[in-house]
Formats: sequence, C-alpha cells, structure tokens
Amino acid sequence: MKSILLLLLFLVGLDVYSQEIKHADLSTIKKFEKQYTTYVSKDNLVFNVGDRLKIGRPSSVAQTFIYITEMDALTGTERLSAGYSGFETEIKRIRVGGNKRIGYAVILSTKGVWGPSTFVINIENALATGEIRSSVMTSDEALAELKRAKDKLDLGLITQQEFEKLKAELAPFIK
Repeated sequence: MKSILLLLLFLVGLDVYSQEIKHADLSTIKKFEKQYTTYVSKDNLVFNVGDRLKIGRPSSVAQTFIYITEMDALTGTERLSAGYSGFETEIKRIRVGGNKRIGYAVILSTKGVWGPSTFVINIENALATGEIRSSVMTSDEALAELKRAKDKLDLGLITQQEFEKLKAELAPFIK
C-alpha cells in the first residue's frame, strides 16, 4: 500500500512540475495552474528553471521596467528602476497567467536582490522591449561582430574560409 501511495505521489509530481510549455501552446491552453520546468518562446529561445537571465534596459520613459516587477513581503510589488540594468537573476519558477478575456502569458519568477524578494517577469514582452537580454544577438551586435571579422580578414588574422563561416552564422541575425 505504501509503495502505491509513493508511486501516486511521484506521478502527480511529474504532472505538476515536469512540463514544457511553448508559446504556440498558449492559444490552446485549457488549464494553466501548473508550474513548468521549460518554456520555449515565440523566437524559439529555451528557458529552464535554474537558467540565468540578464536584465536589459528599462522600456518606459520614466526609466522603469514595465514588464519586470519586484515583489517582497515588506514593500509589496514595485516596478524595477534603471539601476537594475545588467543584473543577473536565476529562474525559480515558470507558470502561465491570464484568462480567456485578456489572453495568457508566460510569467517567470526569479530570485530577487535580497532574501525573500522575487522578480516577476512577463517574458515575451520583456524580450520584445529589451528589458531582458536574450541569448540571441541583436542585429546591431551581429553586424558589429561581422565588421570586426572583416577587419581581421583584411589584416590577415583570419582566413577567407573562417570569415565566410562566421558570416553565414551571423547573417540570420542581421536585418
């Protein structure tokens, strides 16, 4: 009897915590109370519990983050200020929030600056506005990297084959 109960608890645990959610799944979601271990974004970026994120730049005119808030027991919920730019944080929880009327969004909860504080991130909007730096290069970053490689090629520091290989890798990011 004890082993059946343990097996049942294990299977329930798998149902709640070992799920992957994809951006495309949000339009067909039926039940969203579960926590997930992996999220695949609209741009096919993969986010896992335990991954680290780098906070980018504020997207509001008031130099605050719109899609990243900090929650803690003492001060409640506040928007982050520009001082958090460049801060790295670890993903602790992935969940889906929202409803049929407003739509569903993937929300990441990450470790805050101190103790019990938590950052709450609407990941798709934060990526789109640059509030979270993705691991994918921006068009400007890719172009700058390609220009550096061209300079190296002109100086004879890399071969034409090395330059062409890098150019092929960077081309999809350049718009």
